[in-house]
Amino acid sequence: MTDDNDRLPFLPAEWRRSAEAIAHAMGFAPPAQASDVEWDVIMRNVKEAARLRGIIDPPIGWQEALARKFGRGQQSGG
Repeated sequence: MTDDNDRLPFLPAEWRRSAEAIAHAMGFAPPAQASDVEWDVIMRNVKEAARLRGIIDPPIGWQEALARKFGRGQQSGG
């Protein structure tokens, strides 16, 4: 049996810090406590921040990997 974490990409701590900074800047709750709507906004902004750093196509599973870093469980999207 394969652990789900084996299929998730490694995300540098920069991704977590980016999500935390975005939540703070937007006046949202910290990512672990953000509402689903806030979380969606945070994730869109994290993806845009990555794009601005030259990451055109984030790794498959990045949203779920980041969600798990905050204890949010499975998330949909890509």
